[in-house]
Amino acid sequence: MGRPLKYIIGITAILLFVTLAAWWYWHTWPARQLASARSAVEAGDYERAESLLRPLLPNPAKDPDVPYLHAQTLRHLKRYTEAEKALVKARDCGLGDASVMRELALLLAPGDWPPEAEGILQKVARDNPDDREVVRTLAEGYARRGRWKEASRLYSRLVELQPGDADTLFQRGIARMRDSYFTLAIDDFHQVLAKVPDHFLARLYLAHSLQSEARMDEAEVELQRCRKARPELAEPLVGLANCAVEKGDLKAAEGWLNQAVSLDRTSPLVLHEVVNLHLRRARYDLAREGLEVLVNLVPNDKQVHLKLAQVYQRQGNLERASQHQRRFQELDALEDKKAQGMR
Repeated sequence: MGRPLKYIIGITAILLFVTLAAWWYWHTWPARQLASARSAVEAGDYERAESLLRPLLPNPAKDPDVPYLHAQTLRHLKRYTEAEKALVKARDCGLGDASVMRELALLLAPGDWPPEAEGILQKVARDNPDDREVVRTLAEGYARRGRWKEASRLYSRLVELQPGDADTLFQRGIARMRDSYFTLAIDDFHQVLAKVPDHFLARLYLAHSLQSEARMDEAEVELQRCRKARPELAEPLVGLANCAVEKGDLKAAEGWLNQAVSLDRTSPLVLHEVVNLHLRRARYDLAREGLEVLVNLVPNDKQVHLKLAQVYQRQGNLERASQHQRRFQELDALEDKKAQGMR
């Protein structure tokens, strides 16, 4: 009887251990699954994070961590409607107001947010000055809407948080250039090129900023470098033409523009500059021909309609001049309305 008893006790111990192990596994599995999902998010593997979180979602426990992390994951996957629903669930489960506001701002910033959301974005920016994700996402959102002053301020904060980061300096340079702070933009682009000498756009925008500051000799040097780096592009040639115009050398400007036309004869940028040169040289018939091509390429460019109105008026065609003048005024009013809605 002794051996069967020992056998029974051994089997019972094994069963008890297996039962306890299974109990421990299933009771700690959600926490381990959540930790794995969090690690996947930190690693930028959002598809894996979403698959790890999905089995946890039906859990009736009122724990905001799962829907909150799910909201963040869906936001990174650009599934914004689903992310908003997950955030609402996290809030209903007791997620703190500060976390809700932060995530809501990150959801709003990439899109065309309504005017009433402006206060949320500004509050989150004030409350999270050291949060790189918040600062970068809001900066990108303002830049996307052409709010260059706000974008520049946020990129400056990001430069403080990430000293020497070339991409952040580049984005701040663009914001400063668009906001007409050309001297500051020049400094940013110089810093970018010191770190990444073959950064083509940084060099091209540096040239544009130098031109805006009337530093034509320096701009020409950078534009020649751009031309050498990307000989297939017309934009450096247009820049060189502008430099020549500023120096009063219209013949050289025409030469650069002829080269630009040979590279891209349907580029609005190139055609605009060709028209401007014709107007400068009082070649109104040629200017009108170029503008008629442009008005088909970019029918909502108000400056094209304004110039056509002026050319037709000069040539005595008052009816066509009036048509284009009205269209210019319509587009100008629409632009003002849009700008007011973005403030």
